[in-house]
Amino acid sequence: MSEDLQATLAQLTLSRPLSRPRGFAHLCRGCPARSIRERAARQAEARVGVFSKRSCAQIGFRSRFVSTMKTFLAIILAGAISVVVLPLQAQTEKKDESVVDTAAQKTKEAAHAVAKTTKEAAEAVVDAVTPDADATKVNVNVTEDSMDMPKSVEPGKTAFVVKNSGKEKHNFEVRGHGIDKKFMLALAPDETKVLHVDLKTGKYKAMCLMTDHAKKKIAVDLTVK
Repeated sequence: MSEDLQATLAQLTLSRPLSRPRGFAHLCRGCPARSIRERAARQAEARVGVFSKRSCAQIGFRSRFVSTMKTFLAIILAGAISVVVLPLQAQTEKKDESVVDTAAQKTKEAAHAVAKTTKEAAEAVVDAVTPDADATKVNVNVTEDSMDMPKSVEPGKTAFVVKNSGKEKHNFEVRGHGIDKKFMLALAPDETKVLHVDLKTGKYKAMCLMTDHAKKKIAVDLTVK
């Protein structure tokens, strides 16, 4: 082959690109390997979609379940607290009422005790002139030479109503069983006073003392039965 012919063939080869044979692209599209890859890709996408849907559904169910359980546990806890707290509150209120009642009772008793002590203190300073309503009344009349009174009385609170019918000052005293009571101030002529004594069963001495004559006295044996 001549040099001119070789040059001409080389120019033709470079100027026209090589082309694929007819039907090559069609054959590639129908290639079994490509179809398998495409089908596998589509199946994978479908699995991913199904998994995503299932995951979302499961997550939503779990969230609703957790929320429901929290609400249920909160209700149970509130009920348990009410079951424990309400009886304790009732017991506390009952104890408070008991404490208030006890305090009121003690206050009342203290008031009675103070009133009684005040009355006794007043009687100790100032002799009584009227008998108490709950005392047995016993009349006593004294003079310089006599003391007129019963010689027997019943046990219990006794009010000796003593009248000085003499011309001198007199005092009246009761002794016996640990008792020794008399007027704070002697009775002046024509004066009447009351001496309260709580008598027990036994023997006592009732005496009329004349303050102007210390050694002169009149005594009466008093039986309490």
